Amino acid sequence: MAFSDLQMKVTSEFALQSLYAKLAPIKDFAHNFRDLEDRKGASIVIPVFNLSAAADFDADTNNYCNGQTEMDAATVNLSCHLVKQFMYTDRDVAETEVQWFRDVGYATGDAVGRGIYNTVIGLLNDTNVTLSVESSLSSADDFTALGTATYDKNLDIGRAVLMLNPTYYYKLVNFLPAYAYGTPDAI
Repeated sequence: MAFSDLQMKVTSEFALQSLYAKLAPIKDFAHNFRDLEDRKGASIVIPVFNLSAAADFDADTNNYCNGQTEMDAATVNLSCHLVKQFMYTDRDVAETEVQWFRDVGYATGDAVGRGIYNTVIGLLNDTNVTLSVESSLSSADDFTALGTATYDKNLDIGRAVLMLNPTYYYKLVNFLPAYAYGTPDAI
């Protein structure tokens, strides 16, 4: 027995919703190489900009075009491809309601999303991310110092990403005044 159009639509829509929810935390710094899906196992080269500080304009030398090349490249291996299979019988398809397909879609998207998230987070280390700021985060002042340390390392604080595991997330929540930020579930 085959899926009906409605069953397929419900399953795929909930799978995508769940998947996108899991990927939301990494979208600010992870690139999407979806257009290169057919090149699994290949490597691509992406530009990396390492710009020096801006300088005053010198009208005598017209230094708009003077300078050095401040672009490098990094190689990205397209080596990760995750799949989540799901077994069901004809009887499952025939005897269940649409909500079952919603739940299957959600669980499938959740499993793939967690796998992608964990793979990306696993790549965040001192070798792959050479400019980073770390802290013990044992007090509210440590969280405040993160902003200063980020600025001191010439990182764009507007594009910086704060990655917290659950322990540090709840430490942060405990330091925040509830009257200003709400309860942990609101943050």
